[in-house]
Amino acid sequence: MANELTEFEQQNLEVFKNLSQLSKLKKDLKKQEDSAKQALQEQMEKFGITSIDNDYIKITQVAGSESTSIDIKAMQKKEPELYDGLIEDYPKVTKRKPYLKFTVR
Repeated sequence: MANELTEFEQQNLEVFKNLSQLSKLKKDLKKQEDSAKQALQEQMEKFGITSIDNDYIKITQVAGSESTSIDIKAMQKKEPELYDGLIEDYPKVTKRKPYLKFTVR
């Protein structure tokens, strides 16, 4: 098994490098995108603009909102019998397909 792992790593070393570089580039681009969006939001608020639609982009400012939901973990701790009854009566099963988890260093 150790030989197979070593062979796999050697054969895919370039892919690992590329994936690492792409992930770092993606993070950098995301930071730039967030900064540009923040700047536009500040400017739109400054000029009282709520939406804009041009050849490059369509932007609509969505007002902030608040919602309330049930903290299931807190309920499970404080009301374990109620929690068990609800899970029994209203189960929701979510299936997730297998995937690879990447951690770039």
